[in-house]
Amino acid sequence: YDRVNWLCSDSVNVICNAGDSLWFASYLDTKNGGISILEKDEFQYLTSEDGIPHPYVTSLQYLGDNKMLVGTGYMDTGGLALVQKAENGYKVTETYSVEDGLPGEKVRQLFLDSEGFLWITTEYDGIVILNYERDGLKKDLNGIYLTEGNGLSDNEIKCIAETPQGYWLGGKYGLTLINRSFVREKLQ
Repeated sequence: YDRVNWLCSDSVNVICNAGDSLWFASYLDTKNGGISILEKDEFQYLTSEDGIPHPYVTSLQYLGDNKMLVGTGYMDTGGLALVQKAENGYKVTETYSVEDGLPGEKVRQLFLDSEGFLWITTEYDGIVILNYERDGLKKDLNGIYLTEGNGLSDNEIKCIAETPQGYWLGGKYGLTLINRSFVREKLQ
């Protein structure tokens, strides 16, 4: 599969299984970047023309109920989009930027943990953790903000793994372990 055979871009760096659909997202394709969604043997495409904040898609997080969170960006531009299923396919229903509470414009990683906390990491500006299970996703992204200044190994967190003890955050310059109790106390 490529642009000739059903994808919006030859580049695929993020794949996400979302119920009855598969999502393929591209990065580093300035002309054709975006998302190709395969559902019931048909493709739908979402690009910046459809409301995705940037053509470079960095991360996808399925939220259930036919909702997908899309992280985008390159260098110091980008943002976050909420995509929901509508009668005629998937649509961008909301976008988020620094003005809405993102720590930085380029979203690096999205992670919804087993307790319903949503982690949004950025390229240069640390992370925000939200209580998605309790609050959903409001236009004002009010949560815990963490940076190097209060304990992260660095501001560019690239990956997150959840364990019984807590959360391991892999960064450009090391690992950070955050205890579950810290997140629960701040977001309950």
